[in-house]
Amino acid sequence: MLKNLHGKYGPYTYKDWLSWPEGYYEILNGTFYLIRGQPLIHQEIMGHLLCTFANHLKENPYGVLHMIGVIFPEPGKSDDEITNIALPDIILYHRDKMREVGHYGTPEVIIEILSPSTAAKDCILKKNLYETKLVPEYWIVDPENEEIFVFLLRGEVYEQPVIYTKNDKLKAGIIPELAIDLKEIFNVMKFH
Repeated sequence: MLKNLHGKYGPYTYKDWLSWPEGYYEILNGTFYLIRGQPLIHQEIMGHLLCTFANHLKENPYGVLHMIGVIFPEPGKSDDEITNIALPDIILYHRDKMREVGHYGTPEVIIEILSPSTAAKDCILKKNLYETKLVPEYWIVDPENEEIFVFLLRGEVYEQPVIYTKNDKLKAGIIPELAIDLKEIFNVMKFH
């Protein structure tokens, strides 16, 4: 495990995160994670999704960003004590929740694209975090199987996911007029 730049080993906080040099770091439940570069298929799918959302959000109070810090406040703790700062692949967010260094609070939609180095974290650790932080909609994009799992929050728990395949059209809850043709999303180069 990497040693904290301040000479300590976790748990890490938002205060630590702000002090680190620019880079791709997450803190999940106080544990530090370095995010490495992702495979080409991951980047291409992310690019297609970002463009699709950006084209439909121009005249909307919502925005779309990728790899931005999502700072999850914790009841009874100061900002410096926050122990959950995620860097999702994509978020759909309300513009009034942005800070200079990231998104403060719960975004409307979080999208994670699986890769071999992130699959377990995205499917278990982050899904549980997003559920406890009441993220209304969480997508897990599986490039290998050309599927998207959409978890919708009902009360305080996610329902069983709705599974979309390459032949489907998918709608994000906050943009009901947008139907994403998944053939276009999954029609990317694949290297073996």
